[in-house]
Amino acid sequence: MRNRGPPDLRTPRQHTTNARRHGVAVREPRGALAAPRPVEARVSVERLLHALADGRTHSGEELARAFGVTRAAIWKQVDKLADWGLDVEAAPGAGYRLSRGLDLLDADTLSAALEPSVAARIAKLEIFTELDSTNRRLLAAPPPLGKLDVCIAEFQTAGRGRRGRPWSAPLGSGICLSVGWQFAGMPAEPAALTLAVGVAVRRVLARVAGLTIALKWPNDLVFDARKLGGILLELTAEGHGGAHVVAGVGLNVALPAALLSSLSDWPRGAIDLTTALGRSPPP
Repeated sequence: MRNRGPPDLRTPRQHTTNARRHGVAVREPRGALAAPRPVEARVSVERLLHALADGRTHSGEELARAFGVTRAAIWKQVDKLADWGLDVEAAPGAGYRLSRGLDLLDADTLSAALEPSVAARIAKLEIFTELDSTNRRLLAAPPPLGKLDVCIAEFQTAGRGRRGRPWSAPLGSGICLSVGWQFAGMPAEPAALTLAVGVAVRRVLARVAGLTIALKWPNDLVFDARKLGGILLELTAEGHGGAHVVAGVGLNVALPAALLSSLSDWPRGAIDLTTALGRSPPP
């Protein structure tokens, strides 16, 4: 009798379909091409945010057609906007809209608005829809000597104030700004830098918005005895004997009334620019 060798225990090809049907793992022969899986078109939550920022109602069908996706894909991303503290109104048969319109930041527009002398001093200008912390971003590396790094975020997931206290606000409702600078030597009075930043913010608000604010030591921006914002200054020593300083500024611009009442433990609470001015702040 001839030796036929060991039996072939592989799943017979004619039974492959049945094997899969019953949950049996099947290894395809080498070189076999797997059937292509359908790719679901996606739309980023950031693109959807920009589409809804005008505050108008947009139907799911309109958004799906504009982005080349299904209405189900739009619905999934709408749900994520709540993670940024945004209130999305969904009306059956009508569509989606934000409860309030947003004036979203744009790096090109902001750069074009800078005075040439200021733009020449900026080494890097970054704008993020979401970031853990603008201060943390700039602390990672100092700018070149004589230059500024600027970082702005629409929403921070790990924003903080003095003594590590958490600071958060819905996307687009405040200014989260950090500026980095490198000193050739260690500043003689580091604490005075916070006051200098506060004076700069005070001058800008007076010039741009016509609003006169007060400064409360060591880092609060105040209007009508209510907290309008704050400053967080962080300093790290460099090996060459200098210092890398990052100044973070958080400013309330247009917050929901319910949030304003709980944002500060001050007797009169917090305030935003919209309330202080009695109108929408200038762009």
